[in-house]
Amino acid sequence: MKYINVNIAFPEDILSEIDKQSKSEGRTRSELIRESARVYLVTERWKKIRELGERKKYEMNLSNEEQIEDLVDEYRNKK
Repeated sequence: MKYINVNIAFPEDILSEIDKQSKSEGRTRSELIRESARVYLVTERWKKIRELGERKKYEMNLSNEEQIEDLVDEYRNKK
């Protein structure tokens, strides 16, 4: 994997916490920040998926989890 260096500024108190955490985990500052960015991006993707699900639930007038599970099962069985 190719890495590209970037400059980023943190308030001193946050950088201090990053350094303490990375030291306690035996990782570099960069590793900790990369992992934090990955977790954030995955969280945001799932947030969008959940929001889409809520919109579809409303559009399809679904009122309970059982109805949703039935639709998911039906879809999966067609594949």
